[in-house]
Amino acid sequence: MNIIIVDDEFINRKFLETVLAKYGNCYMAENGIEALELYNNLIKTEEKISVIFLDLMMPKMSGYEVLEKIREIENEKKYEKTSIIVQTAAGEVENIEEAFKKGADSYLVKPIKKDAVIFELEEMGIKL
Repeated sequence: MNIIIVDDEFINRKFLETVLAKYGNCYMAENGIEALELYNNLIKTEEKISVIFLDLMMPKMSGYEVLEKIREIENEKKYEKTSIIVQTAAGEVENIEEAFKKGADSYLVKPIKKDAVIFELEEMGIKL
């Protein structure tokens, strides 16, 4: 399983990597631009990306923009839809609704706990 972790905070990336590394290959990006480059590089090698953990509030390019662009690429290139779990410290309903409008599959509110990550992946049908 290939997992992309996108967060501008190192500690958040490291936490998710620690939780998820035993389930697959973890690739990390610290902003939206890096995330899209990583995504594009993986799909060029025909690697399936099982899930993306995507922070919504980041510098350079927001998670909303990344989410929108990934869904556009999937539609244009007819790629299999990647599961995207957005993560945000802003648990306001408006933020979560906006993420779902742009194509998010699920969300976690920070601070994220290990049990919540595992539960969310299992609920989405991602085999661990």
